Amino acid sequence: MLPEDIQQYINKGIKLIGVYSNGAVIARGKEEIEKAYTNDAEEIEALMHGNGDKHGNAKGTRISCFRFVPADYEYIVIDIDRHEGKEDGLENFYTWLQKQGLSRGSLPMYLRNIDENNQCYVRTKRGGYHLYFKCPNVQNIKFENNPADSVECLVTKPVTIGGSCMNGQKYRLFGRNETRRLENAHALPKILLEILRKKEPETKPTPKQSVPVTLQKSRQSATYDRDRLKEEMKKEIRRYLELKGMEITKQPMTLCPFHDDHNPSAIVNEDSIHCFSDKCDKKSFDIYDVSMKLNNCDFKTTFEEVRQMLGYW
Repeated sequence: MLPEDIQQYINKGIKLIGVYSNGAVIARGKEEIEKAYTNDAEEIEALMHGNGDKHGNAKGTRISCFRFVPADYEYIVIDIDRHEGKEDGLENFYTWLQKQGLSRGSLPMYLRNIDENNQCYVRTKRGGYHLYFKCPNVQNIKFENNPADSVECLVTKPVTIGGSCMNGQKYRLFGRNETRRLENAHALPKILLEILRKKEPETKPTPKQSVPVTLQKSRQSATYDRDRLKEEMKKEIRRYLELKGMEITKQPMTLCPFHDDHNPSAIVNEDSIHCFSDKCDKKSFDIYDVSMKLNNCDFKTTFEEVRQMLGYW
């Protein structure tokens, strides 16, 4: 029986690789390492009991630590270290954001107060955080901006998963909804994505350097101009549906969330879905209609849910 945290990764089809206590993966060579990644629950359990994997790796050694590659599953993980006797990564993270023009008070609640409001993160025994964010097409994005000392943006680098234990340090998966933590990861906020993609200047900026105009506009449209934001988010209905785990065909069609649909009966338009079924009277529904149905909430709540899911502030 696998630990609950590890089982969540397996349930999502995420392939894991075992890691020895010295930090080395259980296979050698690029091809052998690629083969060692697995989402087979029995194979993971065999590694944990010291029986090795199907390739004979780690036989005779109990493996208690596993890693995965975030980008392979459209995740970005921000690793915040908080080791005793070293600089506090969390404070460095907020200081770094402030230098980019983002005060802690301007951040969404799930970044201001991680333990109480973040929907998906891994906590280490030493108090550090692995913050999970969904980011479609992350493999095609180039990240240029290094967050801060004791803070690292992990995309293609393997990350230790929740449920692991290494040298007495335990990693636990947390989130507001304890039964669906990985599914509830927030979308990477657009402003944070802009900052991470921005190349640092070769020379240090002057102390009075202002926030870039593009970033100012992004913050204004996302934070202060509610009507403009409301219309802008409607056009992201396809991305919203995909973040909710709904499949969209090439046509593009999807299952209608407004009735018991087994064959895709709704076409995804630029700012709405249109259901061709008589059960919906062949009506169209915008992103807010869909959100209210999926989340069973009023418009005020659904507006905030859509905004956070899409990564707008």
